[in-house]
Amino acid sequence: MKRWIALLAALLIIFSGCTGRTPEKTTGEFLSCLIKSDVKSAGKLTLSGKLTLDTGSKAAAAIYQPLFSAMQYSVGGSLIDGETSTVNVTLLVVDLQELINQVSLEVMQQMIASGNKGSGDLFYTLLLEKLVAEDVPMVSYTVTAQLIREKGHWKIDMEGSPEFAQAVGGGVQGLILAS
Repeated sequence: MKRWIALLAALLIIFSGCTGRTPEKTTGEFLSCLIKSDVKSAGKLTLSGKLTLDTGSKAAAAIYQPLFSAMQYSVGGSLIDGETSTVNVTLLVVDLQELINQVSLEVMQQMIASGNKGSGDLFYTLLLEKLVAEDVPMVSYTVTAQLIREKGHWKIDMEGSPEFAQAVGGGVQGLILAS
């Protein structure tokens, strides 16, 4: 009986060192946090420890929940080279660039028709309406996320993964930044 307990304890010690978060799990957890609009937890999985979303106003900040909640992803394999790793990711996200183009045109048309200068809030109001519509345009990206092992934990290097950051942001560069 004592041998079994000692063997079990030894196996627990051996395997506890092997069950750390992999680059794939870190990437999947990061994306899951964004889908749940948990930007703070997602940020903790980045090299900088924090994410900054481009929000100039309360209306601008409102777009992120529907943008992220529509995201679907598949994490593929990874290549590990010492303390760095690349992870293949396929994302299906809202085509935010297309929506911005559509909304910009609508805002311009309304401004011309009404003679008003328009407002940023009108832009974000229309954008939010389109984001929650059933026929929101989606786009697929296959990208690579760069990760760096820091103090034994894999962290996403957002600055080293500009295509990944742009894809997560619906195709808009600079929407999601590491800070």
